[in-house]
Amino acid sequence: MPENGKDRTRFAEYVKLEAGDRGFLSRSEEKMLLQDGIARFNVDYDEARWILTGVAAEEQVALERELDRTIAVVLARFADTNDKITKDEFDDAVQIYKRLSKDGLSENDIKKKMKMIVSDNKWRPARRGMMRSKRWYRRIDKL
Repeated sequence: MPENGKDRTRFAEYVKLEAGDRGFLSRSEEKMLLQDGIARFNVDYDEARWILTGVAAEEQVALERELDRTIAVVLARFADTNDKITKDEFDDAVQIYKRLSKDGLSENDIKKKMKMIVSDNKWRPARRGMMRSKRWYRRIDKL
């Protein structure tokens, strides 16, 4: 087997070892694994990302990068009608993210992440309650 093939195999085994029992990899953990692949296992960036993504799929490890893309699609569907997200839709998206991440993040962290995704896409929170306020959305920063 050529040396580069051995390096790829060793890197794949390393990723399995590091990520296998976690169930969820944050962006920083993913970046650390990619850096290790480049520096320690002599694979280039594209190969390292390909191997990492493949191992994550094989071992059913959720990648934060992929979950963010997925949940942005879900939120886009919720905001389809009037560019507004209701509290119930927001809470549904939080629960979807939580389940997909295999409880890798706390609910408060997920809510903050969702709020960032909503604001990045110029969607707005829908008013709620008798006073028709957006307090449910403003409170997220205080969690």
